[in-house]
Amino acid sequence: LHTIGAYLPENPTPEKQQALENFVKNLATVFPCSTCSNDFSNIIKERPPKASTREEFVRWACEAHNDVNRKLGKPEFPCDKIDERWK
Repeated sequence: LHTIGAYLPENPTPEKQQALENFVKNLATVFPCSTCSNDFSNIIKERPPKASTREEFVRWACEAHNDVNRKLGKPEFPCDKIDERWK
């Protein structure tokens, strides 16, 4: 998700926005780990993916990842470092 966001156009077309939002929503259904699947589904319900702009999606993905990091007791990733890490 982070790499997709890093290379997403600054202003994706409405079709690309919808495709990306659908992809993220469907991703939760294919996780082999039921706990991970449920957790990701809950993240999506609480904070649906947004892809109106590249920045919006990158921020959403980072915050979703940090939700998981907090649950696992891992340090949060600084969302302002996304491009340095994934681009």
